[in-house]
Amino acid sequence: MKKPNRTYLALLFTLAPIFFLQSIAAAAHTSTVTATLSGTGFSVPIDLDGNGTSCTTVGSVTTCPDDSFSSTYITQATGAFGGRFTGQNVSETVPVSGTGCLFAPTTIQSCTLGTVTNACKFEYVSGGTGASVRLATGSVESYTITSGTLCLDVSSGLPFNFAGTETFSISGGTGEFNGVSGAGSITFTGQETSVDPAGHGFSWFTANLTSTLSVP
Repeated sequence: MKKPNRTYLALLFTLAPIFFLQSIAAAAHTSTVTATLSGTGFSVPIDLDGNGTSCTTVGSVTTCPDDSFSSTYITQATGAFGGRFTGQNVSETVPVSGTGCLFAPTTIQSCTLGTVTNACKFEYVSGGTGASVRLATGSVESYTITSGTLCLDVSSGLPFNFAGTETFSISGGTGEFNGVSGAGSITFTGQETSVDPAGHGFSWFTANLTSTLSVP
């Protein structure tokens, strides 16, 4: 069985905020928004935490610190910002120190995923960024990943199941998103479907998002 590498763990994913569901009033106001999204991701050679470019092996798992994960996603939103959106982001995860992880039992903390209690826990590096585009107008919304965790189960071989959460901050954008700010969180699940000998991988995911926006 091929062993996982953090280069394909940063998903999503990775998994990527979309926060454009409520109507805009003339005066500044706040709105609570929700969304669902789905997408895919793959490894990219970006070192978000600047911890070097040399690969190391921990518990038979090769880790290359200059690799992160790029995710592309789509969503269908409702409200004044309703319609189709697409977006992309880049993120990176690192192992959480501890014990119990299946492939690194003395160095990586375990987590529970379904009935599996020895899955492996990772945390997101702060500073990953992304953008979402409203297709009807071409307006771009920008965000930054601030924290999060990922739980990866490799006990049954490929495809590897995973689940996790991310938090993010919203930092404006263009057009109708100019001056919009806020924060939110996203929960996701998915599978790693392929991994090459160097540990680079490809994944799919689905997610749910909640955020609070300040709209000028």
